[in-house]
Amino acid sequence: MIAGDRRRASRALLVLALALRPTFAEAHSPIQGLGTFYNYFLHPFVVPVHAMLLIASALMLGQQGRASARMGLPALALGFLCGELASRWLTPDGAPLIALLVGSLVVGGAVVLDRKLPIALSALMGALVGVAIGLDSGTDALTFRESVMAFAGLSAGVVYLALVITGLTVGAARGWQRVGVRIVGSWIIAASILVLALSLASHAKRPPAAAGTQARVAQC
Repeated sequence: MIAGDRRRASRALLVLALALRPTFAEAHSPIQGLGTFYNYFLHPFVVPVHAMLLIASALMLGQQGRASARMGLPALALGFLCGELASRWLTPDGAPLIALLVGSLVVGGAVVLDRKLPIALSALMGALVGVAIGLDSGTDALTFRESVMAFAGLSAGVVYLALVITGLTVGAARGWQRVGVRIVGSWIIAASILVLALSLASHAKRPPAAAGTQARVAQC
């Protein structure tokens, strides 16, 4: 019975990992039927790697208590704003996904360990999470008005999700509640490892562009 439960849990985790492995187009495609603001407001909810990292960060801040949450949430919001603005000039290829997954591993590990951290360190981790998500949340709006609405929607969505999860976790003071938070952190770690392995394997199988270019030049 236990072995069967383990197999079912492993299969469910693998399915989750495959679902969490988005392509660039899937991660940034708009939701049909919504306005610009609400479309980008839901962005951190519907992009799985963003949701994982945000939830892990919010759980960590909630575990650390109200003082850390008061410092960490504004730091996360400010980091996101800086990262989103920087994404308009920086266009890294492939790095954001790896950075987001590694961030989920690190922050998820802090959730699982459930150790008291300095307030400054919690705030720094929140700021780095915000920057990483912001860099991977560039808007595709065409007009100035759409750009403003997209920026406002993204910021509101990130802050709302982080605020709700942190608020719920701060109130989880009982032993079984803290264990439940740590279990969620362990699932985030497991899913991040699987997605990271799949991403690295896919990248390794991809032929280098430079090699193809050299081959075409040689044929000419």
